[in-house]
Amino acid sequence: WYQRRVRGDNGDADHTPLYSILLKKGVTDVVVVGIATDYCVGFTALDAARHGFRTVVVNEAIKGVMPETSEAMTSRCKAAGVEYISVSELPGILRETDTSGTMARLLSVKNHFTKIDRSRQN
Repeated sequence: WYQRRVRGDNGDADHTPLYSILLKKGVTDVVVVGIATDYCVGFTALDAARHGFRTVVVNEAIKGVMPETSEAMTSRCKAAGVEYISVSELPGILRETDTSGTMARLLSVKNHFTKIDRSRQN
């Protein structure tokens, strides 16, 4: 949602192809991960929540640009009903029968960010 709205592909964030696809598939929950907690992740989560989806952000699979703006966006998302969880809580939320591929990708993202954080500390 966020990327389409910013780029202005169709000028209507309420009816992007993603929204229509999710509705047709009967999706009720959206899990958001990615870079730029304070921008892409946050606005995607806000849009999903606004559309009525149960929206979950995985703490270990996000990274913000600036601590202050990330904290502000997190507060804004929580006020909109977005849930923040740890990666260990994800299997209980996903409705797939086999989450091993999803978990492996999320853990890979977490490990990548851990390496970045360690390199910045040196």
